[in-house]
Amino acid sequence: MNGEQRTGAALFVTTWLPQPTAQGTAMRAWQLLNLLRHRHAQVSVLLAPDTAVSQAQLDCLRAAQPKVTVQFVDAGLDAPTRRARTRAIMHGESWNLVLVFRAEAAYLVAGIPAGDAPWWLDMDELASYRERGIATLAKARGDAASAEYHRRLALAMMLVEKGQLERYQKIFFSSGREAARLADQGQACKLAVLPNIYRDVPALPPRPEPERRQCFRLLFVGALNYAPNHDAVEWLAQALAPAIRSRLDGGVELLVAGGSPQPELVKTMARAGIHYLGFVPDLSACYASADAVLVPLRHGTGTRIKILEAFALGRPVVSTSTGAEGLEVQPGQELLIADDPDAFAAAVLKLRDNPETAAALVNAALTFVRDQHSQMALHEAWDRTTNSS
Repeated sequence: MNGEQRTGAALFVTTWLPQPTAQGTAMRAWQLLNLLRHRHAQVSVLLAPDTAVSQAQLDCLRAAQPKVTVQFVDAGLDAPTRRARTRAIMHGESWNLVLVFRAEAAYLVAGIPAGDAPWWLDMDELASYRERGIATLAKARGDAASAEYHRRLALAMMLVEKGQLERYQKIFFSSGREAARLADQGQACKLAVLPNIYRDVPALPPRPEPERRQCFRLLFVGALNYAPNHDAVEWLAQALAPAIRSRLDGGVELLVAGGSPQPELVKTMARAGIHYLGFVPDLSACYASADAVLVPLRHGTGTRIKILEAFALGRPVVSTSTGAEGLEVQPGQELLIADDPDAFAAAVLKLRDNPETAAALVNAALTFVRDQHSQMALHEAWDRTTNSS
């Protein structure tokens, strides 16, 4: 990547603030921005967030990406004004490539003339499928209003997604599974995969041996205002934790790291004896002190960067089938799969009592993430797409 020739100008349109360590979507935006910076002599970001972004956050982005021009559309504006501001910023400018990040940004730029530049869309995940899943979770917990809201949002996003097939020359997803959900609507030749990746990290202390302390420490990481993560922590507290404690004779410590939980979820964790760490800006220490990472998701789209993060940081993973969806992993090779409380408890016990099994999983997982979800893998996938255009 160091010897690349940077040519032309690129525009990156996003409603997500690109960040190197944050929620997985923000991390994907950061990696795509870095990719453009490696490929183009000039890169501009048109940032039109749906939620407030502070001046300090903008300053951090500009400081971290000093060669990138950032143009900002305030989240406090109503939708028509945001679209008008976006159109005004783009009017009269010319680029060699326009890369739009996710369906939300595609809606924002809908109707803006494409000009001569190719317009590519990174869909990441299929938003309509995500919203249908969130509606299902809301219905299951008896929240009819939220279920109806997300059902309607899923229908709206489905119309947006269908409209993208004509406008964009290339449409990217984080996994082949996500791309397949749109492929049956035709024009599959436009669809391609850009894998989620995890940044390079410094070496961590050796994995702690369980006998060095009384408890086997388990970690869950995720933004708790995201419905599938909220559901995962509820399930962890209400079903998985009792099963795991019973199987391990109480010798287990459960930790959750993630911001923006509902107050009731905090109480649920406390009642279950789960240590809630809050939002942790740098998770390295959390991973370094954990014996294993749990990913008990029962719904989700895209690919879980939290699994790639655990792989890269050398921690064995126990996940549901849904949690590992979209990653080309083999159960028992890179991670353990469990889809009910008894299976989770058995998997955790296996890791505690068989350090050699845990070490084998970690080694295979590190190889997997380096081969398929590294910066090099992302650049190679991009080059394949560029060369096929």
